Amino acid sequence: MIRAAVTAFVLSLCSLPALAEDWSGCHAGVDIGVARARSQATDMPYGRGPYAGMSAWNAAGDRVTADDVGGAIGIRAGCDRQLQPIGSGNLVIGGVMDFALMNASGSAAFGGAGHDTSAAFELHSAASIRFRLGYAQDRSFYYLTGGYARGDVDVSARDQGPPATMRVSGGGGRSGWVIGAGVEWAVAPSRTLEASLLHYDFGTLTATGEADDPAGAYPRFEHEVRADVLRIGMNWRF
Repeated sequence: MIRAAVTAFVLSLCSLPALAEDWSGCHAGVDIGVARARSQATDMPYGRGPYAGMSAWNAAGDRVTADDVGGAIGIRAGCDRQLQPIGSGNLVIGGVMDFALMNASGSAAFGGAGHDTSAAFELHSAASIRFRLGYAQDRSFYYLTGGYARGDVDVSARDQGPPATMRVSGGGGRSGWVIGAGVEWAVAPSRTLEASLLHYDFGTLTATGEADDPAGAYPRFEHEVRADVLRIGMNWRF
């Protein structure tokens, strides 16, 4: 019985007529997806205190990359306008705002000084305001997108020693940019399915603070944080 119902649903989608109306209008939707985030942390010279500019925690310029794959769940809303025909389809421009909760985090150890220094990151959420430009033909709309992004990202570094010990942190709300591509399929006059791939770049976040030992040392680690998010979802158009 379940197989028959699924078959009937697929056949009904395949038999939908081409949309008589265009893609102009507004929409809201929900999505789920997979987020792959990564952070490249660099050991920097001390920024302040009696050791400022003299040294780094291990060796200045040492780098390590941490990455992780987590889930994403979000909401979005936007508007589009269909323009002049091009070939058998139409040019479409628009804009969209979205917000997604994410749970990607990772850590990695530096290779020097006893392998006891590590850097870590946590990506909690990401939001964006993006332009869309694409091509619509019948029930399909293919687009490129890009714009402003805002992420909630924490970064840290630690060394449990001995002889030297420290735990420093930083981050929080961080502005950046996002680019990507996607496609929507009309499955009913007021509903579409959407799949997209977005690349977020949150720039450089600094983890710093005073070390436990030696006192007066302020380790500084700069984290370059990026994420790629593959999402699928449903939109309600109105």
